[in-house]
Amino acid sequence: RFPVVLRRHLPEGHLVAVALPADAELAADAVSELLPEERAHAAGLAPARRLAWVGGRVALRAALADAGLTAGPIASTARGAPALPAGVLGSVSHKRTVAVALAAAGDAGDTAIGVDV
Repeated sequence: RFPVVLRRHLPEGHLVAVALPADAELAADAVSELLPEERAHAAGLAPARRLAWVGGRVALRAALADAGLTAGPIASTARGAPALPAGVLGSVSHKRTVAVALAAAGDAGDTAIGVDV
């Protein structure tokens, strides 16, 4: 699993950061936190990319839960951003050792939020 290392409620939304393991191999229980469609997508990624992608999705699901929001399978847009349902905003960023996510409810005019590491 990915331990939560930071959890904050901010004016922009809910932020969660998770630690990524030092090696690129994922334990089966880490991937089990994903929905089946997400696990299938992750299986096709290179090991280092898979680690960051899974960690980002785990952080985003935690941030969504903290915000009282839900989403079905979180696919990626053509640019790699999380594809979320209408009314849900989210952003993911990662480095070698950490993945962070920011989630918030969106109004009709809101299209995106962002977080960077």
